[in-house]
Amino acid sequence: MDSSKRMLRPPIKISILEKHESEVSYCWKAWMIFSYTIILISGIATSLAIGSIIKMFKNECILYSSPTEVKLNENSSISISATGNYWGAMSYCNFCQFCPVASVIFAGIWGVLFVMCGRGGSPDSNLPQPWRIVPPAIVFSFVFVVLSCVSVALTFGGFTSFCDAIMETVKVPTCEDLDEYTWKDYPKAQFFYDDVIIAEVGSAITLVAWLMGFLILTIRCIRHADFHIVTRPLEQPTSSQETAITTVTNSSAVSPKSSPTDNEPLILVDSTKNNITPSSSSKLRKI
Repeated sequence: MDSSKRMLRPPIKISILEKHESEVSYCWKAWMIFSYTIILISGIATSLAIGSIIKMFKNECILYSSPTEVKLNENSSISISATGNYWGAMSYCNFCQFCPVASVIFAGIWGVLFVMCGRGGSPDSNLPQPWRIVPPAIVFSFVFVVLSCVSVALTFGGFTSFCDAIMETVKVPTCEDLDEYTWKDYPKAQFFYDDVIIAEVGSAITLVAWLMGFLILTIRCIRHADFHIVTRPLEQPTSSQETAITTVTNSSAVSPKSSPTDNEPLILVDSTKNNITPSSSSKLRKI
């Protein structure tokens, strides 16, 4: 295509205007409060479950532990030799226990902020400009999505490693079947698998809730839920206005020091009719 025939788009002006609160859907606020509530419940359940498992095994961490000296006694009790360094690192259990606690704390803080603020836009009451908390909330949600992913991986992988080592000796198909046996040295650990399920499900729900909040906030920004985006072309001077401006400019360039006297008529420039008329006489002053 010939470049001379291309139609150039006129320059446009983009304006960002706040919506009124009534124009912003209440769902943006409601979904965030819902996700933070889920994090509060699942985070507390996960932390308590992992803490209970640690207590059952006398402050030992079973995550990624590989007990090799496991015996099945005649009375259907499982005994693990106290010798040997096969327990998992306590740092694994601490992270999986206290990461949900951090999630609960920050979810509570952000939940209170969203409750105090309006639904968005420019509210008539509550805190002004509630959309300002959206960018930092996105950052916090992304950080806890990453931390929750690590916590879920350690929780699922750690318990699986421990159960595989025990099932190999006891000869049971699933870790859930270990509830039928007692633990000689850990009498309170008979039903430990119930807490394992709570910990695994709770950590997964916490991850999903943080991810849901992150996606909701991101979509809210992409869709400009709190603003009107107005685009309009820039005003261009008309041909008559350009001609009048050129005439005055050329006149000033030819005679910059000349000025009308008392006996000479003033020249008026009419930008709409593109003509020049004297103010008091039909005779024009020559330049």
